[in-house]
Amino acid sequence: MRSLTINRTMAAGAAFALSGCLVSEVPLLDENTGRATPINNGVYTICPVSDDAGDDCNTFAVDSDETGLYRFIKDDEPDDATLMRFRRVGRGGYLVQSDESDENYAYYYGAGDSEFFRLQMMMCNDLPERERQRLIDRGDMEVDDDNSDICILKSLRGARKAAKIYHRGKTVAPEDGDIIFEIEPASAQ
Repeated sequence: MRSLTINRTMAAGAAFALSGCLVSEVPLLDENTGRATPINNGVYTICPVSDDAGDDCNTFAVDSDETGLYRFIKDDEPDDATLMRFRRVGRGGYLVQSDESDENYAYYYGAGDSEFFRLQMMMCNDLPERERQRLIDRGDMEVDDDNSDICILKSLRGARKAAKIYHRGKTVAPEDGDIIFEIEPASAQ
C-alpha cells in the first residue's frame, strides 16, 4: 500500500508510519458525502513537516471537479494523480480520504483553507483507547488481523468520529513518525 502519494512526496516517510494508519477497503466518501472544497484550484507547494524533511517540498497542480473530487498532479503526470475527497467535520476541519490506487483508502485530518492547509495522517494509536474501543464495539472500525496497528474503518460515521477527535485536539500525544504535510500556494514560497 502506498501512502497519500501526492506522488511519492508523501510516500517518503509514509511507508514507515502506514502500519498505524486508518484505512478502508472501500471509499467512505463519494460525490454525495465528500463534496467540500477547502482548497482552490491552482498550483501548490506541499512540504512534509519533520525535523529531517529538508528540501522535500514538491509543487503540484491541484484541481477539483463539480463533485468535489480533487486531483493532485505532480510534473504534469495526470495518470499518476492522487485523488482525494474532503468532508467538513467542524469549522476549518476536514475528514480527508486519499485513494491509494491499490484498492485501499487512507484517511487524514485536514485543517485550513487555500492560503494554508495542513494534512495529518490519522493514526490508530493517536485515538484515545476508550474512543478506539467504542468505534470497534459499534462496528465502525476493526483492527487488522495481520497487523494489529492498522485500523480498518468500516463506516463514514467511524471516519467522521476519528476526524472530530483530531479536530477537537483530543488525540493522544502524537508519536515520532506521524505524517504531516503543509500545503501553500506556490506563489507564497
